[in-house]
Amino acid sequence: MTECIFCRLAQKSEPASIIFETDEVLALMSLFAFSRGHCFVLPKRHFSSLSELEENVGKEMFTQAQRLAQCVAKVVSCEWVQLMMHDDVIKDTHLLEPHHLHLHVLPRVKHQPYTEERPASVSRQELDELATQIRSVYLDSFP
Repeated sequence: MTECIFCRLAQKSEPASIIFETDEVLALMSLFAFSRGHCFVLPKRHFSSLSELEENVGKEMFTQAQRLAQCVAKVVSCEWVQLMMHDDVIKDTHLLEPHHLHLHVLPRVKHQPYTEERPASVSRQELDELATQIRSVYLDSFP
């Protein structure tokens, strides 16, 4: 789906701060981070909803999100890491169009509320540096 931003990211036709990838998923930094270290795990193939997601791809997404959460927690200052998925089965209910299922890996700190407001974008340089740090921990932890 060339009109889907996440499909274009998976095809590497859009700039991204990639942390790592497997055959099925891509892990990258969020351009509009709700907290330092906010990143995504998304399937490389387009799935609009959880009900469409192939079981093997879902397993890979959650396995890699669990690993990524451990690595992010080692790199950024946080008290816990929240995994969050928006299942966009009802169209026009999410900020992104078209809908591409993805899993947020969101570092959290007590007394820092989560909000659906879009934060300002972070510089590509800062995202690339953070992606490099997280990738290094990932490769050390999960060779």
